[in-house]
Amino acid sequence: MNDIFIVAEKEMNSTMKKKKALGGIIYVMILMVALPIFIFISLVNDVEAPTPEATSQVISMMLEFFVNNYCFNYTVAMTLFFTWGLAFDAFFGEKMKKTIETLLATPLTPRCILFGKTLGIFSIAYPVTIITTISFILAANLSAPEGISYLPDYLIWVHLFTVLPFLCFFIIGTVGAIQLIVRDFKAGNFVIFAIGFLCIFLPSIAGRDFPPLKDMILIYVALTGVMALLMCLCMRFITKERIVLST
Repeated sequence: MNDIFIVAEKEMNSTMKKKKALGGIIYVMILMVALPIFIFISLVNDVEAPTPEATSQVISMMLEFFVNNYCFNYTVAMTLFFTWGLAFDAFFGEKMKKTIETLLATPLTPRCILFGKTLGIFSIAYPVTIITTISFILAANLSAPEGISYLPDYLIWVHLFTVLPFLCFFIIGTVGAIQLIVRDFKAGNFVIFAIGFLCIFLPSIAGRDFPPLKDMILIYVALTGVMALLMCLCMRFITKERIVLST
C-alpha cells in the first residue's frame, strides 16, 4: 500500500512540474466554463414569453437544467478529457519514451504501478473537476437576470462528493490499464473524445426536461460499477511481459 502512495506522489509531482500539462488543465477549465455559459446566455437572450413573470419562470427552469446537466454530464466529460491528457503521458507516454521498462525493473508490481499512477492523476483531475463545477455554478447564477438564481439540490452535492470521485478514479484506472497493454491507442482516444462530447451535447439535444436527481444518481452509480468491473477485467491482463511486448 505504501508503494502505491509513493508512486502516486511521484506522478502527481511530475505532472505539476510540466508546463504543458498545467496549461492543458487551465485551458480545459476555462473551456468547460465558458462554453456552457455562452450557450446559456444565448438561450436566455432568445427567451420570448407573454409576461415578465413567464419569462423569469422560463429562465429559472433553464438555469436549473443547465446546472443539473453540468453537475452530472459535464463532470464526466471533464473527467474523460483530463484522463486523456494526463493519463496518456503517465501511461502510454512512458512506453513511447521507453521509461516504462526502467519502472518495471523495480520491485513494484504492474498493479502497484497502475494504482499508484491512477491515484496520482486522480489527485489532480478530481479536485480540478470540482473547482470547475463550482466555478460554473457561480458563473451561471451571475449570468442570469437579476432576481433569478438556483442553488443546487443536496442530491447534487451527494453525487459530486460520493459518486463522482469513484467514477473518476475507475475511468482513469481503466484508461490507464488499456494504455499499458495496447500498442496503438488512437482508437481509444477517439472513443474518449466521442463519449466526452456526447455527455456534453446529448442532454441539450434531448430537451429541457431533466430526469429526477435520484434516478440520475442511480444511473451514475451503475456506471461507476461498470467502470470498476472494466478496470478489474483489464487488470487481469496486466503483466510485465505484456507491457514490455506492447511497447
